[in-house]
Amino acid sequence: TFLLINALQRDPSLAHVVGGNAPDKVATVTARYEQLGVKALARDEINRYSRRALDTLNTLNLAPDFHHRFERLITALISRDS
Repeated sequence: TFLLINALQRDPSLAHVVGGNAPDKVATVTARYEQLGVKALARDEINRYSRRALDTLNTLNLAPDFHHRFERLITALISRDS
């Protein structure tokens, strides 16, 4: 949703492609996301929220084992390709 909203704000004509049934629709939309810079924008937002999560985690008084588990979870979520 984040990608689509930001892409449509930059190029409203993309709605025609998204609403269509072309066999190469996914590849076309993905390429447009890249061209419009919304994939990089999404990555920047992921990094910003991830830093906030890690900063917040570091303020909590947790046992080291729990802290490490949460840190691994945050890192796994950052690293996944969605």
